[in-house]
Amino acid sequence: MSNSVKIILSIGSNVNQMENVLYAKSLLKCLLDNIHFTEMIWTEPIGIASDKYVNCMAEAMTAMHLDKLQFELKKIEQLCGRQPEDKERGTVHMDIDILKYGDKRLHLKDWERPYVKQLMVLL
Repeated sequence: MSNSVKIILSIGSNVNQMENVLYAKSLLKCLLDNIHFTEMIWTEPIGIASDKYVNCMAEAMTAMHLDKLQFELKKIEQLCGRQPEDKERGTVHMDIDILKYGDKRLHLKDWERPYVKQLMVLL
């Protein structure tokens, strides 16, 4: 595991929120090493009209390359019910974004979101 990197994930859902986030968390525990999660919080939607979201963050270690990790996270989103056409409907069964991979920061706009700042201090 010497070539493992630390990652930070943002996890959210606005459909069957608690159920979907808990299911995603169970799948992530199987995929990643030394994972821990923040509490889950209810948040207002940003940029779409929808039900409230449940969001949480995760910090973990992985030896997967970034491309492979993104592929595996997309599979988890699909297992939680995500469909390609959902975005147009404002339906988010599951969204898992990699905010940090090693030293690389991704989804830079998300770092400014209030709930991300709130949860980041809990990691």
